[in-house]
Amino acid sequence: MLLHINIWQCDIWPHMIRIRRNSQTLTTHTRLVGETLEMSLSTVLEQYAPAIPWRDAVAFYLDTQEITFLVQPWQDGIASPTELRRLAHYRVAERFSQNAHPDVDQILQLEAYAWQRTALVASLQQRCWQTLIAVARRLRLRFSGVITPFQLLLQPYKKALPEMALFVCLSQQHTRIAIRRENNWLDACTLNLPNPTRTAKLEIISQLSGMKNCPCYLLDMPEDKPIITHLSGLHE
Repeated sequence: MLLHINIWQCDIWPHMIRIRRNSQTLTTHTRLVGETLEMSLSTVLEQYAPAIPWRDAVAFYLDTQEITFLVQPWQDGIASPTELRRLAHYRVAERFSQNAHPDVDQILQLEAYAWQRTALVASLQQRCWQTLIAVARRLRLRFSGVITPFQLLLQPYKKALPEMALFVCLSQQHTRIAIRRENNWLDACTLNLPNPTRTAKLEIISQLSGMKNCPCYLLDMPEDKPIITHLSGLHE
């Protein structure tokens, strides 16, 4: 007898948590002031704990302040992607130390890289990673990892990234931007843009980046499923 296995997709934002299956929304939960991430996840995921332990799995789609992005140049002397990631880790640790948070451990992942090219790097706070694993384990759900906004956006293009482009991840709370130029990642940042309309946000991004006529790849996360859009330029 074949078991029916569910893979729950758990979207996490600063203001809300959403559960999807096969890109169909099942449940949403507004995060309350003072409610920890563990409390929020437990509230919404408990109803999906499997009758047969470890049968089902959960993947966390994370877009909160616990994850940040940076670009890491491939400097002379680097001999492997592992060394590239280690150098990025030193940079992140130094940044947190300067910001009076020396005790914040980070887990780093190379989002997109090529040999001897600048890489796009994701940095996730380790305590957040541990919380996600702990919640999944307590509910007897298999942990299927953490998916970042740029992982979703880059997946269709990862084997043939454009030489020059803007990659933009839109959400209600913030906008994430990665700039690619001459086959290298130039910059990555997160902006809190006050104007709620997509058109206004893209206009601001166009002005700040100076890449109005370059291809733009957008990730939007509406109520049902992620939507990826390709624009020939931000004038559209």
